Amino acid sequence: MVANFFSVGDVKRQDVADLFSELSIDLSRYVLCFDDLERIKPSILLELLGYINTLIEQDNVKVVFICNEDELKDPDYHKYKEKVVRFTHTIKADIEKMVIEFADKHKNTTYSEYLKKYSPYIASVYAKGECNNLRTLKFNVDIFERVFDIVRTTIRPYEERHVTEIATYMLLLSMLYSIEYRRDNDERKLRSLS
Repeated sequence: MVANFFSVGDVKRQDVADLFSELSIDLSRYVLCFDDLERIKPSILLELLGYINTLIEQDNVKVVFICNEDELKDPDYHKYKEKVVRFTHTIKADIEKMVIEFADKHKNTTYSEYLKKYSPYIASVYAKGECNNLRTLKFNVDIFERVFDIVRTTIRPYEERHVTEIATYMLLLSMLYSIEYRRDNDERKLRSLS
């Protein structure tokens, strides 16, 4: 892929094997990690899996795949997986704990305390939205900080409960929008959320 980027031409499995042999790297001493397999074009994915299978069987290389299998639509991947993958471990994020982790990193202590207090609520909305994506959560928490500050400064003269109610409603809207936006929904669908 790097060679193609620099217009060197098509790169084949043997080209990659030759590169590793030229570098004199003993791959059996390393664990190779391949991330975001779901984002690779199916034709390249199958070629990559074929090469990885060779590394595993002939060179005793240890390999870790990191991917969202729900997004891997290619049926050939699942056939290859049976040959190549020995163990599968599903990781599911604990959204409530991650909200608290993200809250601890915010300098705005008022916002940080708000996030901690509402972390169970945030986790429940993410669960109902069937979203476990930590990038989406981080995006949401970071973006909502600006909204939170605007709500607090605009409505401060009023009762604190109004500030909390409005902020919480805006939080709900921002979560809905963030979850749907990160699912690559089109603009028409996003407008329908309102």
